[in-house]
Amino acid sequence: MFYNRIIMKSIKPRDILIDFFIIIIFFSIYIVLRFLVSPVFLKFVILLYIISISNTVFYVIWHTRKHSENHYLTGLSVGFLFIGISNIVYLTSILEFNRIVSFESAFFILNFIQSTTILFFTVTAGRRKNINYSGMFINYLITFIVLIYITTFFSNRCMYFSAYLFILIYIIAIFILILRKDSFNRMFIHCNVKSILLNIIFLVMYCINITKNETIYTISLVVYSLSFYFIYKAIIIKSLSEPIDLIYNKLLESEIKYKSIFNNSFIGIADINLHGNFILVNKSFQSFIGYSNEELINMRLDDIIYADDIFIINDTLQKISNNTNDNVNIELKLINKQNEPVNTELYICANRNNDNKIESIIIVFNDVTEKIKLDIQIKKLHMAIEQAANTIVITDFDGFIEYVNPQFSIQTGYSFTEALGKNPNILKTDFHDSSYYKTLWDTIKSGKSWSGTFYNKKKNGELYWELCTINPVFDSFGTIINFIAVKEDITALKKIETELKESNAAKDKFFSIIAHDLKNPFNGILGLTNVILTHKELSQESIYSNIEKINQSAQVTYDLLENLLEWARTQTHMISIHPLYLSVSMLIIDAITFFSNQISFKNISIKYDKALKYEIFADCAMMSTVIRNILGNAIKFTNHDGLIQIIVEKDENYCYIRIEDNGVGISSENILKLFKIDTTFSTNGVNGEKGTGLGLIIASDFVRMNKGFIHVESETGKGTAFTVQIPIKGL
Repeated sequence: MFYNRIIMKSIKPRDILIDFFIIIIFFSIYIVLRFLVSPVFLKFVILLYIISISNTVFYVIWHTRKHSENHYLTGLSVGFLFIGISNIVYLTSILEFNRIVSFESAFFILNFIQSTTILFFTVTAGRRKNINYSGMFINYLITFIVLIYITTFFSNRCMYFSAYLFILIYIIAIFILILRKDSFNRMFIHCNVKSILLNIIFLVMYCINITKNETIYTISLVVYSLSFYFIYKAIIIKSLSEPIDLIYNKLLESEIKYKSIFNNSFIGIADINLHGNFILVNKSFQSFIGYSNEELINMRLDDIIYADDIFIINDTLQKISNNTNDNVNIELKLINKQNEPVNTELYICANRNNDNKIESIIIVFNDVTEKIKLDIQIKKLHMAIEQAANTIVITDFDGFIEYVNPQFSIQTGYSFTEALGKNPNILKTDFHDSSYYKTLWDTIKSGKSWSGTFYNKKKNGELYWELCTINPVFDSFGTIINFIAVKEDITALKKIETELKESNAAKDKFFSIIAHDLKNPFNGILGLTNVILTHKELSQESIYSNIEKINQSAQVTYDLLENLLEWARTQTHMISIHPLYLSVSMLIIDAITFFSNQISFKNISIKYDKALKYEIFADCAMMSTVIRNILGNAIKFTNHDGLIQIIVEKDENYCYIRIEDNGVGISSENILKLFKIDTTFSTNGVNGEKGTGLGLIIASDFVRMNKGFIHVESETGKGTAFTVQIPIKGL
């Protein structure tokens, strides 16, 4: 009842009818052969059939194990291999070819291996994911050999009762099969139960046939052979249906995926035959070209190809058809339904069958109209960057250079190859401190733009100023991937700016001098003259004293005015330079002569080697002014009985005139003010001699205009040394 409820309801009447006819056929064959052949030969045929079935079961399942997920069946097939071997032993014992194993021993070995195999794999089915097949072979082989040995000690009575043990094992196997119905196909359970029941009948007939009646025994063998038919049916159906279902399902799944990819692809796909006719097109291609599926199926590929490109597509298809190329990428123009040209990239490949013959040609169409426009735009931008007058540098997120335009190489001296992979700090100087660069990096890495100036160094060591703007570049996810720096050389602008500042400072100082320094002496002169005019009772001596003071003020005012005019001429470029070869000795002697009264008054010693015959190439008037201004300063700040040394030396290009005193000296902070109009300072000499504060500035300008240099060395309380460096020939 339980069996009928669980199993039989899933079995079709047709299957029961087929099984019934198979049983009739088996017994019909037996009856026919019973009268045609001898009983021994009949046994031989039956057992040979059983052995063939056993080996067939093993062979089929073993070779389909890779496609089956049921390890139970594969393990069972190994068992049936040894069942077949046991039947061979059984056959040889029946035919009395076997002198080692008796008929009873062979019967025991056969039924022991068969019953335990069915029970073991019924119990373990679905529980063990993997089976060690090598271990199974060894276990069966050892069991087989051991059974051959131990059955030699069994009595016939023991063999007889073992049949009941095997019947019990089969009954247990049936119940386990039914209880574990969810682990098996119902047809498989049905056939297995039939097979096991026939085995039980075979064993019952063996037990009943105590007299060893030949007919009953032969019929029992027919029943036994029928059990192998059902086990063959169960296992073969199961082992073959699973792989077939698996393969079918995979093919079905593959087809569904293919159709899904084909129909839902964003790019156009078409399948054409070897004559160029459309076989299959997807929706994207229909939308792309403007024709419906029905229209395209009645068209050829060259119907939608731009006239000038038909040769290209025909040549490509010919090469694929001739097996010259299997995959080709080309770009050409298609004509859509609106008769508009469409720039398209085609990926063409051969579709081959199992015999490697081309069945059709698959073409993937990709509209590259926007891509071509973008490429043109990129080329324009690239050309603009390449030809830009500004320096453009692109770095990665870590600041390593990925691109520089040609202007960068012109500006810095570093070629593209030299700059690639380097950090822009190859241009860095010590002008900016670390905090300056930290602010820069913090700004751009936060996603903001940075603008500022750099004082950088070229490859040849030349320093220059540049104005720089750095912007971050973001990817589609908003992540910074690059930085773009646009730089402009502002060295000339900085120079003009500096000159403008100096010019403004000079202008301010100029007006300050006029307003203050030039005005004050006149106030003194006017005051003294008023005293003389209003005080007629003044003595001759007082009048003379006032006139002397007026003269001194007038002299200072004259000197100041003369220096102002000289300086103004240099600033307005109104003074012309006429360089000549000049005797250094004559310039120095003229200056000493000019200050002879002051030198005598302070009893200053002048140490100079008049024998030196050096010449310089410079403007005579300018160099006279330079020497007089420097020597005049030395006299003014040298104490009574002091010493002034004038040392003249030369090298290959320059003559060096060094005027050195042992006077009061100049502090280091005031040295920086000596040659700047906006920070001029003037102090009285040791005897109260007044200065204008412009003499050294004029001297510095004159030296520079004659392509020379002026240097100062001084220490407070120890003296000062001025060195004038002038070319000895035209440079």
